Amino acid sequence: MSRAFYSMGILSILYYLLIVIHTHNWKATFARFWAFFGVLQFVVGFGVERMAKWLYLPFQIGFTVAFLVFLAVEILILSGMIPSSVDDFFHHYYFRGMCER
Repeated sequence: MSRAFYSMGILSILYYLLIVIHTHNWKATFARFWAFFGVLQFVVGFGVERMAKWLYLPFQIGFTVAFLVFLAVEILILSGMIPSSVDDFFHHYYFRGMCER
């Protein structure tokens, strides 16, 4: 199980670097979240290796609930990015682009 946390830590830190390199903003709060999350995954992975066996099930349940909450929030964010109709799409992207020229 600790390998999964180490892998998530590496991926989170790589994602942080990708965001920072792309935006050229080292102080973005959103980017800092991913750096913190990556370090936290390393700490949790280290702790899981030394955790008592009876704590595995409560830990897995808590982590699964936290992941499902995170997934629900991400779905809500992404669904808010989808235009509600074709008219909204053209108004937002096409006409907005014409006005900015």
